Amino acid sequence: MYQSNIYAYLEASKATQTHQQLLLCKNDKEALQIRDVARLLGFEPFVLPDIRADVGEDLRSYSEDIQRFLTQLGGYYQSTQKKILISPIRTVLLPFPKAELFDTQTLEFAQKLNLKALKEKLYHWGYHFTDIASL
Repeated sequence: MYQSNIYAYLEASKATQTHQQLLLCKNDKEALQIRDVARLLGFEPFVLPDIRADVGEDLRSYSEDIQRFLTQLGGYYQSTQKKILISPIRTVLLPFPKAELFDTQTLEFAQKLNLKALKEKLYHWGYHFTDIASL
């Protein structure tokens, strides 16, 4: 991969681009090179890490990569700028969370809320409810 080729591709696609784009690459090194070119051309780049996990594998050792993956994907979904998602091929083969799972909930002091609806939303976001919590 040559940065000049990426520059030419992105420059040509700037006029026809909608507001989102996905570029695939081989690995993290190529992803960072593409990111640099995209920034130069005014794109807001989001780089997914090269996650090398296999099906059924314990994901605890990949927690840092998964955190970066979710942070970048959440930023991509929330961005309204001219954006580009850059990902190694291996990462794209993983199932991606839907955009609505990156929604936010703001609570204000003395705000009235539907507790059942809030509990349902938090449950769908992956929170677990317990009777007793401890540190």
